[in-house]
Amino acid sequence: MFNLLKNFFKKEKSERDFGIDFEGWGGLNINNLLVSEFNYLFQYILSKQDLLDKELRIYFEENFEIISENIDHLTKLIDEEMNLDVLREESHFKISHEQAVYNMENMKGILISIHNWTTYKKENNIE
Repeated sequence: MFNLLKNFFKKEKSERDFGIDFEGWGGLNINNLLVSEFNYLFQYILSKQDLLDKELRIYFEENFEIISENIDHLTKLIDEEMNLDVLREESHFKISHEQAVYNMENMKGILISIHNWTTYKKENNIE
């Protein structure tokens, strides 16, 4: 009986509780960031490995499961990039080191939000 009441009053979380807005300005927004603007960084990170398809796109919901399943691998690659003296984005676009690191941190946050949302959905049998 207690579990029945607990489930009745349990608020089901939505993607917005995880910072995800599928219909945000310009398309998919995560953590108030336009995800498509981070795809070039995601593609660069994917180019540094052989586990995942290098054509995987961060902004397609159908790829969320793959991203979630490989979150440790992806965040490790991002951390390795952020630990470099000169990041690829920094040298290619002639931006500051701080800005390049900030962009990588934002992309990492996007991936973690995708992982957290996907995990929540799986644990709570949400389609």
